[in-house]
Amino acid sequence: MGYRWYEANNVEPVFQFGYGLSYTTFEFEDDNLKVKKVRREADGSGEWKNKGKNGSPSGIDVSFTVTNTGDVAGKEAAQVYLTLPNKAGQPSKRLVNFEKVDVKPGESQRVTIRINQADSNHPFSYFIPEDPDNLENWADGEWATLDGKYSVHVGGSSADTPLDKTFPLNFKLNKDKGKGKPNR
Repeated sequence: MGYRWYEANNVEPVFQFGYGLSYTTFEFEDDNLKVKKVRREADGSGEWKNKGKNGSPSGIDVSFTVTNTGDVAGKEAAQVYLTLPNKAGQPSKRLVNFEKVDVKPGESQRVTIRINQADSNHPFSYFIPEDPDNLENWADGEWATLDGKYSVHVGGSSADTPLDKTFPLNFKLNKDKGKGKPNR
């Protein structure tokens, strides 16, 4: 049981996931959340080449501003969560990346966090077990990635994500594109 269970069941824990104590306060400015599709692909050498507007998206860049609204310098763990398209049947947002931001009192810092499709935490995918009722073989299955509307949430903890933005993504991963089937 973790933060996703609490959120899916509308249970408010005493200390939510990502909660931290500080001697200062932070604000995430809601008027400048930007989500930009990253269109890059790896070539045979493992180097990244920018494919311009013609390549399939391989992730997103999430940009936002964190302001220290307190009287002392402090560090905030700026967290980026993602909600998959409704067809995935996933109950809640999931942590996909974070960055520790050091901000002086009264100052703001612009932060950009990249979320790559190839990251080991499979941020744009969900796992489909071959036999969900057989816990012994639950690890047998595959990851699926859907085209559709994703939502990004930014904040200081799982329960405090004041920045939200929904955007479409089409990964163009297989021949079933456009037929409502998950990309596998």
